[in-house]
Amino acid sequence: MRWHTLAFTIGLALTSAGAAQSPATKIAPQKGWLNNLDAARARALKTGKPMLVVFRCDP
Repeated sequence: MRWHTLAFTIGLALTSAGAAQSPATKIAPQKGWLNNLDAARARALKTGKPMLVVFRCDP
């Protein structure tokens, strides 16, 4: 019985470690989104386009 509990705990730890980076964080660079406010501001000034700023907290 203890072996099953240990195996479950290890399996849960391994699956949650893979979820540390959210899908939005992985996709953002592919879409051209920036996660640095200063870099985004510089690009907006360079291109003359407005910024869309989203504040979020990824776990």
